[in-house]
Amino acid sequence: MRERTSIGKFMYVTMRPPVPRCKTQQWDVFAGNGDALLGTVAWCASWRQYEFRPEPDTGFSAGCLHDLVEFIKHCRDRYR
Repeated sequence: MRERTSIGKFMYVTMRPPVPRCKTQQWDVFAGNGDALLGTVAWCASWRQYEFRPEPDTGFSAGCLHDLVEFIKHCRDRYR
């Protein structure tokens, strides 16, 4: 079982196993109340920054989006 890290009240992330020849980390984002996969935070080479890639048919409140932005900022600052 991969380690869970909370982001906000309603979500958590788990780090994906490293991908060979990939220099950056990736995280799966889950709903805290039902373990549903909401999306992935991963490096976007063309933008040269981390991005959130949502799963189809997912919706996010302003608070959840704020929590995701803060997590992406943390990734940017820690994994440059």
